[in-house]
Amino acid sequence: MTALFYAKRARVRKRDTPQGRPNRPPPGLTAPLDAVGGVLADPGTAEADLRTAARVLDRMQSTSLTTLPLLPAVVARLRRFLRPAPGSALLTRMFVTAGTAAAGRAVAAAPCLEPLTAGAPRRRVVPPGLLRDSDARTPVRQGRLGDCWLVAVMDACEVARPGYLRGLVRVRTEAGESGAPGGPDAAAGLREGTVRGPGRRQHGARLRLATVRLHSPVVTVPLLRRLPGLPLRRLDVPLSTAVPRDRRAGGHGLSPNAASLVEKAAVIVWAQGSYRRLARDFAGIGFALLTGGWALARPVPQRLETVARWLQAGRPVVASTLVRPGGSFTLPREDDPERVVAVMDGHVYSVRGVLRCDEDGVPSARSVLRVHLRNPVGGPDPRSGSGGGAPECRRPPMRRKDLYLSVRQFRRAFISVNAGPRLR
Repeated sequence: MTALFYAKRARVRKRDTPQGRPNRPPPGLTAPLDAVGGVLADPGTAEADLRTAARVLDRMQSTSLTTLPLLPAVVARLRRFLRPAPGSALLTRMFVTAGTAAAGRAVAAAPCLEPLTAGAPRRRVVPPGLLRDSDARTPVRQGRLGDCWLVAVMDACEVARPGYLRGLVRVRTEAGESGAPGGPDAAAGLREGTVRGPGRRQHGARLRLATVRLHSPVVTVPLLRRLPGLPLRRLDVPLSTAVPRDRRAGGHGLSPNAASLVEKAAVIVWAQGSYRRLARDFAGIGFALLTGGWALARPVPQRLETVARWLQAGRPVVASTLVRPGGSFTLPREDDPERVVAVMDGHVYSVRGVLRCDEDGVPSARSVLRVHLRNPVGGPDPRSGSGGGAPECRRPPMRRKDLYLSVRQFRRAFISVNAGPRLR
């Protein structure tokens, strides 16, 4: 009996030693998601408890699995594969059940409730002036993500109907108001600029809650939902106006605007809350998310007049290139064979117009009909003659951003086009 008693004590002591703790799953991997959401949504929760719940939720999504035993690590890995960012689903549920004010307090306290890019969770708030309804065209530029299939469609929608992206966003209220814990500083929420954590005083626009109107197939199975022709349902995606500082779409200089919020909503709806999973998809999916209608890929038309009719009818148009073993390639220019035009492979370009011009976009009635395509990556092309020195050094640089191609060049470089539904 005495030996049995000491044997039990030895087993308990071994289980409580620091050497045995790495074999336990971290608390964030086993804590119930509803319990964490209840703590974040409760208006009477102390600030210390809010930070603890935020930390637990963050560990659910970012804790390393290398220190776990094999079976718990496999289970946790499978859970992350099926739902890599449970915070997004929790915020959506909280927005419906607990109300806007509670969701605002939770977002101000726990940034991990929303999609974040890799690295430190530094965020910037979209200024409210850029989210008001306006007929002005919203500039769209792709960040350091391979989501050209979505960014090009956003730019094409702005070409067909200026202000279309702003019309998808509806600002609800300020996050953290209505008695947020922590006093006036916490009630002010996050502000425009670089944000490293909740509750810090900044200067600029306040963090607000908004909804973005997108569409999604009624079938949610990852493989089956890609089948074209499935019925689409409208979704009002709740989120805050804070977006990651890095690796996301934006305007000129990648400044945050309505395109940043639409991309963030697409991460929640289509990529299970993971920015990384938003990369590498098809333009037809982008049209389904943004316009609520499927736009199947079709061969490049033999006449540019067909593309011109689509644009005149208010239909957004994008063009895609094929993945090539050698990567990006060049096309010789028709006006000067010694100069070339750079084209990215496996990429989606937005079609902005059809006009008679030269290959630098200068209108000319004597020129052939050309299609204007814009690469969503990078800034504008340098102007002709911007370099100094000898005349041969002042030759126009290689065009990468805005391409003006004839029908022959267009059919040679691109494999397919997508024409979306009418937007006006």
